[in-house]
Amino acid sequence: MALAELTNKVKVYNPYALYVTPWTSETTKGTTTYKLDEVIRDTTTIAQDDPTENKIENEFSSAPIVNTVTLGSYTFSSEVADMSPELLKILCGYTTDSTNEKAYAPSTYAPVYAEIALVFAAAGGTYIAAILPKVQLNSKATLDSLSTSMGRITLAGTGLNATVDGKSTPFVLDTAFELPA
Repeated sequence: MALAELTNKVKVYNPYALYVTPWTSETTKGTTTYKLDEVIRDTTTIAQDDPTENKIENEFSSAPIVNTVTLGSYTFSSEVADMSPELLKILCGYTTDSTNEKAYAPSTYAPVYAEIALVFAAAGGTYIAAILPKVQLNSKATLDSLSTSMGRITLAGTGLNATVDGKSTPFVLDTAFELPA
């Protein structure tokens, strides 16, 4: 057996920014990206649920015939300190008045999709990004604990498969991420 040692280790810490690119429909990613740099500290998470295992038991042995595994979903959550009507419209499905001064919450859920890129500064002026290429958002406005916190958009959702570089995937770790222009 050969011992292999990794030479290009990647350490991911100290987030730089959160980029959100809304999808214009269920099948089309939009072309406008928003940099959300006012995110409440320690509220951002990208996590994969644990896999589900289903054993097909063997009648004649204690070892299963096969163990089927379903990978866990990717979930995302972050608390954005900007409650502008424009962001509520884009991220939460609100409607706005003609002046973008009022935001009206929807009375029923309509799917809202976005690409989420959590970007980290790396050595040498490069960037690393944890990307969920298509997230079905279930975001909401949150107003609580206002003496110690502030009103915010709780941006949240579940990662769905999208095609990235010819591969269908719910998550990409890009160690050579280029910042949007």
